[in-house]
Amino acid sequence: MFKTVNSKILFITFLIFVSLFCAISYFIYKDYKSDVIAKNRLCNLKVKYYGSLIDKSFSQVQERAIDLAVFAQHFYKYDRDNHKVSDVIIKEFFAKKKLRTGAGIWFEPYKIDRHKERYCSYIYRQGSNVLFDKNCDSEKYNYFVRNWYKTIKRESAKNQKYVWTAPYKDQTGTYKLMTTVGSAIYDADGDFVGSSTIDLSLDSIIHGLNQLKLTPNSSY
Repeated sequence: MFKTVNSKILFITFLIFVSLFCAISYFIYKDYKSDVIAKNRLCNLKVKYYGSLIDKSFSQVQERAIDLAVFAQHFYKYDRDNHKVSDVIIKEFFAKKKLRTGAGIWFEPYKIDRHKERYCSYIYRQGSNVLFDKNCDSEKYNYFVRNWYKTIKRESAKNQKYVWTAPYKDQTGTYKLMTTVGSAIYDADGDFVGSSTIDLSLDSIIHGLNQLKLTPNSSY
């Protein structure tokens, strides 16, 4: 088959090269596959961990909305003649609970002041500043017709402890994409007289989800 020693050596060298190439290709593929599996597992762990953080954050916000409703019920029962008390309640609650976006208490028509249709107190964070929204009870804003207020009022009638609204873009205070959780405020007879609200910005959550990539250059 081989006419010369050189041709035999060349053939053997070729076989060795092919064998080495196949072996190296196999190990590269195996290493690549293992790397992909490892990265997938890491990404899944990141998703689960981030999901648990979001779940914990939402649970905390729910509890804070319920707590705020309890404070508001106390205000309605004992201190509604002193209108400044509601601002004090919101400010202290906002600071102690380390809320990041906004919090408020909102009452039904003429429940606090028989001469005033709308009565509310809302505070929000803008950068490093904590501000009261002075227009929350204005006729222009009219929170009674806002979807978040109507949703909380409607769902509270079903004995829900807390109600989440659909995401929306805030048009007055923070101007952020957010969702709101509210809890009903009741009078001594158990009738709905208003709602507490805690706003949760979705910007940070969306940013965090965008960081969950398989590789630094992945598009998802």
